[in-house]
Amino acid sequence: MMHAEPVTPLFETVEVDSPRVACAGVTDSGHPRVYLHLDSRTGDVICPYCSRRFIMKHHDTSWQEY
Repeated sequence: MMHAEPVTPLFETVEVDSPRVACAGVTDSGHPRVYLHLDSRTGDVICPYCSRRFIMKHHDTSWQEY
């Protein structure tokens, strides 16, 4: 019988409190700082440079107007 190994996510997921986030990469050499806006429907956004995923800690739609 084969046992499945636990799956480790390839990219970091960061919980945030704001619908606007800044990302400069996961290492010191990283990438240019970019400012991203979380999707109001899904409560997340993925950095186009490093694929780091930002998600709202408490996803609701009350912050859609930002």
